[in-house]
Amino acid sequence: MTRFDSLTVADFTVDAIALEKFLSALFHRYYTSHLSTEIFLSYTFSLFSRYSNRFS
Repeated sequence: MTRFDSLTVADFTVDAIALEKFLSALFHRYYTSHLSTEIFLSYTFSLFSRYSNRFS
């Protein structure tokens, strides 16, 4: 069971990194405003902080 749990967390981390890269590419392609980028990055950071706190 422990091995399955750690595998799930690792898979989630890989998926989250891939999703973050995809969203960043999409965002930078369509929005170049400095303010929008700042808001997007702070939102992304808070979202990942919330998920990493859940697993730690």
